[in-house]
Amino acid sequence: MIPLVWDVDDSWGNARYWWYPGDGYVPFNVIGGNILDVPSSFSSFENAYYTTAATISPLEMTVSTELLRNQLLVTADILVTETVTSTNNKLFFVISLFVEDASADYVNKVVAYSGERNFNLTQIGQAVQEQHTFNLSPSWDYADIHAIAVVQSWSGTKDILQAGQCQIPPEITVTSPNGGENWIMNTTHDITWTSVNTSDNVKIDLFMDDAFYASIVSSTHDDGTYNWQIPGTYEESTHYKVKISDINDPSTFDQSDDYFGISPPPEPEIYVNVSEVSSLLNPYEIDDTQSFEITNIGDPGSSLTYEISWEYTTVRSAERSNFEHSVVRGTPHEVAGEIRNYESWLEINPLSGDCLYNETDTIDLIFDSTELNSGTYTALITISNNADTDRYIDVTLEVTGDRDANHPDDVTFQAWITTRPTEILNENSYGCDYYPEIGYILIQCGTFATQWIAGDTLHVEVIDPMTGHTGWNEFVLTSVSFEYMDTIYLAPEIIPDSPQITSVYTSETDIYLNWNIVDGATSYSVYSCSDPYGLFPDDWIIEETGIMSNSWNDQLTGSRKYFVVTAHNCWFLKKKIFGILFFLRNILRMMKK
Repeated sequence: MIPLVWDVDDSWGNARYWWYPGDGYVPFNVIGGNILDVPSSFSSFENAYYTTAATISPLEMTVSTELLRNQLLVTADILVTETVTSTNNKLFFVISLFVEDASADYVNKVVAYSGERNFNLTQIGQAVQEQHTFNLSPSWDYADIHAIAVVQSWSGTKDILQAGQCQIPPEITVTSPNGGENWIMNTTHDITWTSVNTSDNVKIDLFMDDAFYASIVSSTHDDGTYNWQIPGTYEESTHYKVKISDINDPSTFDQSDDYFGISPPPEPEIYVNVSEVSSLLNPYEIDDTQSFEITNIGDPGSSLTYEISWEYTTVRSAERSNFEHSVVRGTPHEVAGEIRNYESWLEINPLSGDCLYNETDTIDLIFDSTELNSGTYTALITISNNADTDRYIDVTLEVTGDRDANHPDDVTFQAWITTRPTEILNENSYGCDYYPEIGYILIQCGTFATQWIAGDTLHVEVIDPMTGHTGWNEFVLTSVSFEYMDTIYLAPEIIPDSPQITSVYTSETDIYLNWNIVDGATSYSVYSCSDPYGLFPDDWIIEETGIMSNSWNDQLTGSRKYFVVTAHNCWFLKKKIFGILFFLRNILRMMKK
């Protein structure tokens, strides 16, 4: 027996039937009431159930269900096992929804009804398959839905010949990817599915050529969607499938109906329409705008991402001056040099962007000669991009005409003989000063603690304390009592990368170090220490600084030493070492004989 509560408010309710008592009696009720008493004195469903359960049925019945898109197909397979003698038999289907009702024993609310159809089988061995399709309602809880089929005599006592029921079985249906899709690595897609009567969580696996390939997620909420970022490490293939399984019942699963593909992203390729840009400005034209174009000429569907950076490459001081000299020493000796601010004269807009296939971005270069002195200024533009082929543009600004020199209001400086870097002269030393009205520094070499020798190289470094801009120059001293250095331009400091020592070798008397040339480095320094774990740079001794080449040598001593080579653009001892973090990794342990 199947307890049913007939809800007269449903659309089929007016067609409900009042069945008479008998062994096949189907108890009926309206929502909220108890099971009604009947003339045959069945006072409760429990009594009716046990009575009917003892009745031998002439039929065997199996009920099954299948979920369609928005419908539920109910199938009843019926076999006659005993002769059916009664006539006017009927078959009908109902959909019941279990509801808890404290006023009843337990009930199933009928929410859909097929209407009755004739059942005409009477002889043993006869079989029939009957089906009915119900529209699914979004308000139904599928876990509580029962599909019921009833064969009943509609004559006499209205005996039920047989009845059967089944729940909607657990089911998972993959909806995407379901075959034919082509998804790109490193992109995000929604894996979607529908599920009925499953547990709260599912797992999602990836198969290639019908063999397990990878676990996408070991457990995720069974809400019908999972946002999947496809790794770029997967193999390219058109034979992938997704399998989704109930985490508590692995036998409940589904997979993509057909293969889908995973492909690497289309490759972008960058094209830049120029390799150099130039501008000419006179005193009456202080700005100018030029442009260049970036185009993605790669594969269809590709996306080119780029970033633009640049650095000024104008020489901030001329090559060291070399003069003939004929005397061993000269003291006193004054050296003067002009100090100028090196202005920022280039602006680029935009500095980054994205180009889809065959798209072009225009990049504007704005030249500004405000307060620049006449001369030639250069820069290098670097266009980094995801096509792994950086592009470079040389930029030149030619400024003509005279302008007042742009001198800093104040500077600090340090000067030393390159072979004796620990003897320092600065703006506070005797005979040394900076004159902002004319923009010159004056260095009195005669005040070095150790007398200089004609041919020694004087290393001068300058900083503007207001901006932090720096500059440097080197100058070969001669016997002339007063000499001029080339102009020192102050600009933002460039911290070069760390050099790597490439070779170390010794002769009978000397040790030799070589290292790679570092972009942006204007000079190098060699440090030594007897303890490789000594605090850098405090415990390390400067062997030589201001080295213009990428090699150094010295006489061997009887002690063990360890060496560090550093690269710098503008060196100030009072600031210790620029880029200390870059240098520590390059400690070379080298034992001196």
